[in-house]
Amino acid sequence: MTISTKYCAECENRRRRLVEGHSMDEKAVQHLTTATENISQACESVFQLSTGALALSITFKGSLVNDTTVHLWILAVAWISLSIVPVSYVVLKLINADESMFLCDFFQNPDNENQQQKISSFRELPRKIKWLIMTKAIFHLFLFSGFIVGILCFLAFAIKNINS
Repeated sequence: MTISTKYCAECENRRRRLVEGHSMDEKAVQHLTTATENISQACESVFQLSTGALALSITFKGSLVNDTTVHLWILAVAWISLSIVPVSYVVLKLINADESMFLCDFFQNPDNENQQQKISSFRELPRKIKWLIMTKAIFHLFLFSGFIVGILCFLAFAIKNINS
């Protein structure tokens, strides 16, 4: 699933003019862009690892679970936690697409020129952007915590059942 989150050329030019009008220099913008790309790559890696672990564990469920298996609830928690990851990943992709469309409209609309010039802090951002930022933070938390809890539960399940 590929959803482009890049701005169109005109939006990028308006965004650059807005950034240049404030105290952020080009180096800071480059660092921010690099950090955003790194987070996106990390999310994609976590998505791939968690879906792989989930698929493998469900495929080989018969080998994992037998008559002497204890603490099956740990395996269930691992599956539920790892199931949260793909859902969070898809929601994050949709939020990124929505954010890109909103920002493109925001920067292309000449009526927003005064509002664009006033933005100097988080409080002055449009309400929709604030909502998107907070929602992205929550779903990043779901994505990474679901992965960590799922892997830890798999390890705990393996350790509890290693002797049987």
